[in-house]
Amino acid sequence: MVVLYSRELGKITAIAKGSLRPQSRQALAIDEASHIACELVDGRSGAIMTSAQSMHALSSAKQHPTSWAAVQVFLQAIDLLVFEAQPDEPLWRSLIEILDELDAASSQGVLAVYRSGQQKLLHALGYGQHSILQQSVQWVRTSLDEQFETLAQRRLSSIDLFYDVAAMSSS
Repeated sequence: MVVLYSRELGKITAIAKGSLRPQSRQALAIDEASHIACELVDGRSGAIMTSAQSMHALSSAKQHPTSWAAVQVFLQAIDLLVFEAQPDEPLWRSLIEILDELDAASSQGVLAVYRSGQQKLLHALGYGQHSILQQSVQWVRTSLDEQFETLAQRRLSSIDLFYDVAAMSSS
């Protein structure tokens, strides 16, 4: 089972048949947080992914623990805050932009991209005004983190992971 966030379909869950086989070509493409092109067909129990090709794998972000931890925050937020099968073009564009910025960010710039991304995502979700970001150089929880958790109605483990990884990377 894979959770996909699509421009045309919104968030959907699909079955990636055969992706666990050692010779599977599709397994490489469906790596976490990869931007993929895939085909879906209707099955008895839901959508079935019949093929997948990677378009952008966020390889730079995956090599830097702090960037990757920030990516996880946004993925968990989308998973918890977005309803199934409800496409949203502004939200799609915001998510792609945030992930691309995190992939391109230097280790010193991850915090600024993270904070900016939080504001962009909240704005795309319809919460709050998109305002000029006050540059924070501290790796501490802020009201933006709390707002994400309030919307999700639970503590987001990925936010804790982000700050833990940042603390370990800076020491």
